[in-house]
Amino acid sequence: MLLVLLLGLFVFQFHFTSIDASHGSNTNHHKRARTASQGDSGVQETASGDVRGTTANNGVRGFYAVPYAQNTIGSMRFKPPKPVVPWANETLDATLANDRHIKCPQFSINDVTKPFVHYVGDEDCLTLDFFVPPNPNNESLPVMVFIHGGGFWVGDDEKFAFGHFDGTKFAEAANVILFTVNYRLGPLGFLAHPALTFDDNGHSAVGNLGLRDQRLAMEWAKATAPMLGGDVNRITIFGQSAGGMSICYHYTSQASASLFSSAIIESGNCGQAPQVWTDKDDAMNVGIQYVKAMGCDDDDGKKTPTRDADAISKCLQSISVNKIMEHAMDPGSVVKIGYAPPLTPVMPWTPTVDGSFGGVIDSPLSLVRKGKVANKPVIAGHTKDEMKLFVYLAPFISKVAIPLSEEGAEKIMRKMLMDDDGSIVKQVLGEYSAWDYASPGDRMEAAMRDWFFACDMSRFIRATTEQGTTNSYLYRFSYPIHWIDSTDLGMKEYHASELPFVFHMEYPPIHVFDDDDEGMFRAFVHYWGKFASSASSFGDDALTWPSAYPAWSRAYGGSEDAWMELGQNKTVRMVSGLNADRRCSFWDSLMEKKRMVELSRLR
Repeated sequence: MLLVLLLGLFVFQFHFTSIDASHGSNTNHHKRARTASQGDSGVQETASGDVRGTTANNGVRGFYAVPYAQNTIGSMRFKPPKPVVPWANETLDATLANDRHIKCPQFSINDVTKPFVHYVGDEDCLTLDFFVPPNPNNESLPVMVFIHGGGFWVGDDEKFAFGHFDGTKFAEAANVILFTVNYRLGPLGFLAHPALTFDDNGHSAVGNLGLRDQRLAMEWAKATAPMLGGDVNRITIFGQSAGGMSICYHYTSQASASLFSSAIIESGNCGQAPQVWTDKDDAMNVGIQYVKAMGCDDDDGKKTPTRDADAISKCLQSISVNKIMEHAMDPGSVVKIGYAPPLTPVMPWTPTVDGSFGGVIDSPLSLVRKGKVANKPVIAGHTKDEMKLFVYLAPFISKVAIPLSEEGAEKIMRKMLMDDDGSIVKQVLGEYSAWDYASPGDRMEAAMRDWFFACDMSRFIRATTEQGTTNSYLYRFSYPIHWIDSTDLGMKEYHASELPFVFHMEYPPIHVFDDDDEGMFRAFVHYWGKFASSASSFGDDALTWPSAYPAWSRAYGGSEDAWMELGQNKTVRMVSGLNADRRCSFWDSLMEKKRMVELSRLR
């Protein structure tokens, strides 16, 4: 039960309130009944029609579950999104819903005694929320678009486990117009299969529908922003975890380049890791076996489809969403050994490097290094102990006993690093001496944190600097989550632990913000808001809590790497040399050697 609870903490975006999925099949966005809990916002024009929202007590106007794309049910399932048909001669009721929140189909853990046996959500889910702060002087306001995390298979734009995110506090404190986005998840958003290819500017594209959903939402936000008083020349996209990885993608995608001016990546991975940026052939292999398991192709033991593409496509569009979601959490359960995604079940569905213009041409890091990316201001960072939660999830990955033994930890690392012969893990264990850690789990956490998050973020930011981006910044979040009794678990600054301070997420009665928590929230909205407002002159002034906030130095403007430390000992300060602490030179060398070996095998 503890492991299931920890999984919920890891993704943060889970709902504990189940929704009967059968209710969603024929949802009409325009007629959805809603109840306003606060004031009427009045009628607001958008790119698709008029909407009516809810005004919060702080004066921020919120608009909820506004569609940006057409329904993706039936013949539109597994197809690229299409812009929503504008509604005329009516006002869409987009007031705050107390009884229902839109989310795309995903698994729920609201019943911890029966984990992963049912899903919640609605295929008619391509909606967004937006929040507009009071603007008495009619200023042109910066715009921020947030993309949620959840491993590309859970999450939504409104609620996080144990708390509710409505965006009003962030929009007011940062003085920005905030958009939050839903996008397709799991197989519905990321399944790759030969029968599901489509044309993209003359190139064959496959998978990545969730990323295309995000882009369409960004287009809608840019088109609507001027009607809200927003400045289309100051649009910052930001996201956390899988949302951060999505930002890596948009930052390096020519198809997204015109839709934003700056980016913030919270705990993402922009590198060349095939664990995240899946090779097309590998993604297709998983997809072929997955489709066979759903009964839309003959399960003949072959690695290629048996039925013709049209028959497979029609089958996938006609079967129930229940059938599609049956194995969504663990495709490895239906995929032959060797084809299961390496991070299953933590991240069983990931983007596919399909080479298409609107898809993923290459890994984000590779595109930056090749000079294929426009130089735009960017912040990237991670939490101090990113992998603490993963240590408790790790036994699910390789089915090893807990507590972790040395052998169990080695087995998990070999799978995560895709190390067939153990040669890579041998070098890792030589670098991370067992004498320096209290347990095999702590040792594994340190190594995997540095590999997947800390050094990856640093490597990406360094690459942008080398390609001419003058406004590239790094941060590390180290403010402890003090309201959770984490003594036994050793978790204080874990994956996603910064989110409560970005969005002022309180968890009554477990926790209500104290003065220090309020200070950390103000630090985030100060820096995030200032970056959105003026990324080119970012970090020039200061705020007080409990001591002066420093100007944020560029990551590679001096002789050492420079990081903003958010929270260590309840302070905000610039620090340097974290790359050495995180053994980033070791990981740079090791990953480059691994990449060259893999390339030689392909020749």
